[in-house]
Amino acid sequence: MATRSALAASTVPALSRSKLRGVRAKLTPLILASATKQIALVHDKSPYFAGAAKGLGDVLVKRGRPVEALARFETALKYAPNLRKRAR
Repeated sequence: MATRSALAASTVPALSRSKLRGVRAKLTPLILASATKQIALVHDKSPYFAGAAKGLGDVLVKRGRPVEALARFETALKYAPNLRKRAR
């Protein structure tokens, strides 16, 4: 009897590195957009939760929106000044 990993390997087509990069390049903006929406929802419901503000700032940086990210980081530091100490 074949193992699960052997069955999976036989049914999943192998992707070349270039195809994998292409798939990742297409998925990354969608994933970041979805993450932005989800974290923004948490931040809107709990504006005093510094973790959500920092997470939103992180995602905004990755999306190339540093000005918006900076505002979120400042909000996070306002409610959790210890975040600055952890970053060092």
